[in-house]
Amino acid sequence: MSDEQREVVVLETVDPTELNLARNLFQQEGIPCRVEGGGSSSFLGSALGSHFVGLQSLLVPLECEARALETLRAAWPEASEDGRE
Repeated sequence: MSDEQREVVVLETVDPTELNLARNLFQQEGIPCRVEGGGSSSFLGSALGSHFVGLQSLLVPLECEARALETLRAAWPEASEDGRE
């Protein structure tokens, strides 16, 4: 697989709002991205509420990784301080 086709995870979250905000930021910046994961769990869904969809990953092409991470850090500076990415 060539580097242009490789994707990297720049955000993992169980929070659909956080995921959508990040995806919208990337769209505004012209950074291609896609979501992977999020398989729902009936046990966790019933324990945590019906909106729980599991861990989701936001992926970008390898060549966009630095720009995507910079965009996230600019939007959420506290994320880089507490170790989240």
